[in-house]
Amino acid sequence: RFEVVAQFLVAHFGLDTLVQGCGVLDIAGGKGTLSVELKRRFGVPSTLIEPRENFECGSEYRIDHWVGLLDEQTADRDPELQQLLLHASLLVGVHPDQATEIIVDSALKHRKPFV
Repeated sequence: RFEVVAQFLVAHFGLDTLVQGCGVLDIAGGKGTLSVELKRRFGVPSTLIEPRENFECGSEYRIDHWVGLLDEQTADRDPELQQLLLHASLLVGVHPDQATEIIVDSALKHRKPFV
């Protein structure tokens, strides 16, 4: 299913948009499967934002990983996360659960598209 999501993102937003800045932020992306698909199939840079430090994406494709929970306090106080949000081409939350509100808020604040 992540292959289909990656294809949708490329079809809807275009490669030229997705590769801008630091690329896509895959928020609450679990094992990083969407990030791997974007990188492997389309060469789109992607950063997984996930609180788990140790995860196994099961791929030879290296993806960036910011360890932490995206919440209002972290988004406002962590300089590395602020740079990611500022330079992202797109914010994605496939199954974000409690991160949904902060994804929308961060996207609106930084004028970024989101899905």
